[in-house]
Amino acid sequence: NIPRMSGSHAVHVSLGAFDFATRRRIEAISWETPVAVADGRWDGRHWILDLLNRICAAKIIAPGTWARVVAAGSHGML
Repeated sequence: NIPRMSGSHAVHVSLGAFDFATRRRIEAISWETPVAVADGRWDGRHWILDLLNRICAAKIIAPGTWARVVAAGSHGML
């Protein structure tokens, strides 16, 4: 059962608990993640998936966590 946010198709999926320094790394990566592309077909779901890919590549989350989050998101958000 995937928890849904009220009035939304979004789902809430935990990536785990992070210390402040790791949170700051995630924030820095998020600022480097583009929010739009020239063809206009980019949206928030693409941005979230790109960010998840980047934080996995940076070894902030494990590949198993990435797979679990993407699978859960594919049911409602990604």
